Amino acid sequence: MSPAGNFCPPPLTPDRLAGLLDTRADPAGRLVLALTALHATNGTDLRNLTLADLLLARGQLLLRRPHGRRHTTHLDETTTALLHAWLRYRHKRWPRTANPTCSSPNRPPAPQTQSAPSTSAAVSPPAG
Repeated sequence: MSPAGNFCPPPLTPDRLAGLLDTRADPAGRLVLALTALHATNGTDLRNLTLADLLLARGQLLLRRPHGRRHTTHLDETTTALLHAWLRYRHKRWPRTANPTCSSPNRPPAPQTQSAPSTSAAVSPPAG
């Protein structure tokens, strides 16, 4: 417990993180797991993520929140590597896409709503 009485869960140990990531073989699934488990990124953040929000040279991710708020997440080495793997997969699978979202390029961008956060993952590739 922190002095203010708020509980902050302990970080994942490297072996638990590796075991968690081993549950998914696809680059998108592994990236979503890392973003949610390590950086507490929610479904709304993932759905709203665009390529312009990936500040790769700085190792950062810009999350656009409701009401124009923005949050910068500093990425660790594991998440950065998974992000690069997803981008390579995305480029190989959909080399000519013009879709700026980080979700599957053949899915339309998520509508901008003020709804409650969701836990669904938008960075996953389409089935088939």
